[in-house]
Amino acid sequence: LCVTAADTANYCPPNVLDSCWFYYITPCRPLDLSVLCPLPCFSFVACSSAAMVFAVSDTSGFGIDTARAYFTVIESHPSGLADTSFLSSPSANIIFDFALDTTIAVWDDWTDGDSITIILDSLFSLDGCPTTP
Repeated sequence: LCVTAADTANYCPPNVLDSCWFYYITPCRPLDLSVLCPLPCFSFVACSSAAMVFAVSDTSGFGIDTARAYFTVIESHPSGLADTSFLSSPSANIIFDFALDTTIAVWDDWTDGDSITIILDSLFSLDGCPTTP
C-alpha cells in the first residue's frame, strides 16, 4: 500500500508525504491429522475408559489451539438405541500430549457393552486456520 500526498501552501513549498507499507498474508495451512485409535484399530476392549487417540502434526508452524477442539461422540447401546453427545476443549475428557508427537486422547466412562464412535469434527491452529478431517 503506497500513499503520496501533498498540501498546498500559500507561503512555503508544499509538504510531501510519500510512504509505502507492505503486508504479507500467509495462506491458511491446516494441521495434519490421523487416527491412532486403540491398537489394533477397530478393536474391542474390556476397559470402560478406553481412549481414542488422534495424532496431530503441526504443519501450520503456529501451534495447536488446545481450546478449540470439537468432537462428536456416538454411543450405540446393545438395545439398538444411540446417544449423540458433543465434546469440546477444554474438557477433562480431552487430553493433549506434547511429549514426543502431539496426540489428542478422548475418553469417558463408557457403559460396558456399548459401541463408541468418536469423530474429530474440527481443530484449529493458533492463527485460526480450521482443520476438518
